[in-house]
Amino acid sequence: MSLNDFLIRRKVGKMAAVSVDRPHASIPLEKSENMLLLCVDKDREEMENALNDFRKRYRGKIHTCIYVDRKKDPDTGSMIVNALKCRNLSGFPRSEIIKQFQEIPADILVDLTPPDCYLMKYLMLLHPCNFKAGVQLQDMKNNGYDLTVSVTANDNIREIIEHLLFYLRAIRSK
Repeated sequence: MSLNDFLIRRKVGKMAAVSVDRPHASIPLEKSENMLLLCVDKDREEMENALNDFRKRYRGKIHTCIYVDRKKDPDTGSMIVNALKCRNLSGFPRSEIIKQFQEIPADILVDLTPPDCYLMKYLMLLHPCNFKAGVQLQDMKNNGYDLTVSVTANDNIREIIEHLLFYLRAIRSK
């Protein structure tokens, strides 16, 4: 682990610990107008396939942000966060990347990135969305989510998405 990785990992841990004090809210899926999904490039195709049926029933817009750690960016309509291009000298996202990410509208933010993807965790914690959902391995704590689905390292992205969507559909307005 490099010094930059250590610094961003430590900062994410501190931000997640204080995120319990941020304003939390749950929003019913049917009242949500924008959803932001975060994932890594290797899971992108499987995520898109898993979301095909959901897109037909969801009336809102689904935005995606994809983490890439190679030189060539994939050709998608998504925001790309390239680990090789978007970091400053300290290893944190450059300010224009943070600004671009924070401007993506989202009533619900769903983080499907692995636990060691600290660049995306950092961005997720900075996003102004009030309802954040994500996955956590069973030994993690303080993740900054309002809705957490516990998974094992063997779970595939399709099953994880199905679980998250099930729980998001279960949320009803008061």
